[in-house]
Amino acid sequence: MKTEINKTINLDIGEYRTNVDTFSALFRHVATREGWSSQEIDIVIEEALRLNDYDHFFETLASYCEVKMRKPKPTEVERILKQLSLYTHYLATKEISKWDSYDYSNFSSLNRKAGVSKKVFAIFTSDVTNEDKYIVTTAPTFFFDTEEEAQEELVLICEERKLKLSDLRIHTLWKLPK
Repeated sequence: MKTEINKTINLDIGEYRTNVDTFSALFRHVATREGWSSQEIDIVIEEALRLNDYDHFFETLASYCEVKMRKPKPTEVERILKQLSLYTHYLATKEISKWDSYDYSNFSSLNRKAGVSKKVFAIFTSDVTNEDKYIVTTAPTFFFDTEEEAQEELVLICEERKLKLSDLRIHTLWKLPK
């Protein structure tokens, strides 16, 4: 009997097209951080690897990932709609607490269209200076909305990999739309 896992992790995999090992490790790491058991993670990864086909692998893991967006402030919505001259857009009058996934997706598209950059936090090795953070050969693959989230993740990474806190550092970046 096939076991179904009815959970998702907060991961935007649209940004990733990497090898199976790296993506499996990323999925395992995020799922563990979000409270999945190792058995649940193994079931998902085993199913993804079952056909020995990258497309099946990627689509299987993608089905367990979703982007859980933070709620924008009303002033953000108003600013974006004003910038794009969309004064009568339906999001201008819809209460943010009543938004569904379609509304968040729509707002995300409007942000990209408006060219909005976003302040994010990323974890680097300690040898990366503030001047070098945009030109590193291995760019960070995971970004955090708050410095507190990045700090929590840094602690978890250090525990997992047996590193010292001084081996890693957090830098602020401006992430541009795709």
